[in-house]
Amino acid sequence: MDLYVSQPRGYAANFPRQIMRVAKLYQSGFLDDDSSVWINTNAISPVFWCYNGRGTAIYWFDAPTAGSVRITRDRVRWASSYSGTQDSPLLDLSLASLNVLNKDSRLTFVVDNTFHAPGATVNIAEGRESDTMVGGYWEGSFGIAVLDLPRFDRTQLPSLTESRRDYEHSLARYQGLQLLYAGMKAEGKSRVVDNTDDYRVTLSREVLGALTQSLDAFSTTASSISETLFTDHTDTAEDD
Repeated sequence: MDLYVSQPRGYAANFPRQIMRVAKLYQSGFLDDDSSVWINTNAISPVFWCYNGRGTAIYWFDAPTAGSVRITRDRVRWASSYSGTQDSPLLDLSLASLNVLNKDSRLTFVVDNTFHAPGATVNIAEGRESDTMVGGYWEGSFGIAVLDLPRFDRTQLPSLTESRRDYEHSLARYQGLQLLYAGMKAEGKSRVVDNTDDYRVTLSREVLGALTQSLDAFSTTASSISETLFTDHTDTAEDD
């Protein structure tokens, strides 16, 4: 996997957080060894560009549950309930606020949640119509896709012709490059454009494997802590 990073000394927490997101997408199968990712760690919003046979900007949302997503031409809203996406969304994202998009861009809205109730999945509303997500992935008519991370099945990605994949790769490279130099002055922009490979590092399968193993270790340890707390509280309640 080719990783392009323009500001590795940007906001201190941004780079490891974005790498964690890349690792999760790799673990899910959305990204693979042949993918490319573009990250600007000076960008405060949880956004990066990637190519996985398709070019898309990623917007990451850590959700407490699967919930519902409402898509309009200029906004993405998330709430824990379907009605909440209209009345009281926890997230109300204006697409105009994302300078990594243009009229030809696709945005993939990733809902990272750990809600594993049987049959649960992210509910989708596009405009006034509701729709069903299949295999943790959905694409609508506004150039916006939604990915339900813990339920994603890569086989649900629509197949593309070779010509279309070439176009998607060119789009991702162009948009990813724009993301790399976003916020820079003319001199910095010129340096990135003229020497893009200087900002690239190749993540081997071993490195990506180590990252996903770290995710598993973290999840296992966190679950162990939770189970210990639950067991202790249950034992206390039984003693009472």
